[in-house]
Amino acid sequence: AAAAAAAGGGEPRNRTPRHIFDATSFFQLAARPMNAACLSITALLFSAALVQQSVTSENVFGYNFRDTLKSTGTNITKSIEMIAKKRLAVCITGQVGRIELGSKVSNLLRPNQEQGIDVHVFLVLDLRDVSYSKAEFELQGVKRNASILLEEAKALLGRWLRRTCALTDSSGASFDYITGHAEHRYYLPDFKEVDRKSMIRKHVKQFWGISECARLISEEEFAAGITYDAILRLRDNSIVLSPYTIPMSNIQQRPGAYVKACCGWGGVNDKVMLVSRQYMHPAMHGWFQVFVSGGTREKKHLTNPETVLQYSLQVANVSIHRLSADDLPIVDGRINYGEGLCLVPETKDCRPGKGYALTLPTCDRRQ
Repeated sequence: AAAAAAAGGGEPRNRTPRHIFDATSFFQLAARPMNAACLSITALLFSAALVQQSVTSENVFGYNFRDTLKSTGTNITKSIEMIAKKRLAVCITGQVGRIELGSKVSNLLRPNQEQGIDVHVFLVLDLRDVSYSKAEFELQGVKRNASILLEEAKALLGRWLRRTCALTDSSGASFDYITGHAEHRYYLPDFKEVDRKSMIRKHVKQFWGISECARLISEEEFAAGITYDAILRLRDNSIVLSPYTIPMSNIQQRPGAYVKACCGWGGVNDKVMLVSRQYMHPAMHGWFQVFVSGGTREKKHLTNPETVLQYSLQVANVSIHRLSADDLPIVDGRINYGEGLCLVPETKDCRPGKGYALTLPTCDRRQ
């Protein structure tokens, strides 16, 4: 409206499609050539104005929009479809040696693509800590090169993969400086001191990886001129038990963070989270920021990852929606070498109560 007033020399007029379009034309005249995002928005407003019969297809403020859109290769119909299309960013973090992708592709990526959702995957994987569940697997000498595993993961994800961050000895952050004494004295209070220091370092590294994945998502949005509607954060070993389509309409109507209503340990379940795009910062950067800002030094109730996540969401006034495993059928698993996949015991992560597509055994408690 302000642009329309500046262009016309008077007060802003009623906000009809015509005047919205006039405002857009003002910015076009002021800053040409337009990028793809501006052209797409212009195409949408242009079509809306035509439907309302408030402008003709030619010469608004002496500017021929139809010819401009054609000259830049912009297809109005496709541009409108691009704006209306729902977009999902899937963030997968962890270790390349224990990543599970079969269920993610068959029960998550393909079903959402078939529903018309534009799905993009982002990987942050540690190549240094390739771990195996069974000792005999190590003894067999079958341990595989982490770089080869990463390339296989990229090939399997194919067109869905957008950006990757691979952590090695020469890349990524190091948290060996953490002692756990002063800076995190309330965190993991029930652990023995040696185990506690090691576990804190692992947790901070995980939090950094999640934050890095959010950074990759932001980079892709800027480079492609798009905005995702939702982000689904998964672990490397998250197993999608049944075909799962993201409820985009629910997220739009009830924005916030969607987590499983189990195994919260005083906070919220941190194994999988679906979050509205506007809350990506507290949901994915928040963990790491709480640690580096000294939150676990000052607040006695921040004792584990679940409480840290809940705190970072609450201070940002993010609505937390707790779902049953039937509504969020993604469960922590393990790669049980020689036997296939297995699911962690239900004391660690809840499972759907209804029948689900993948029937897997429970992992040995030592895994």
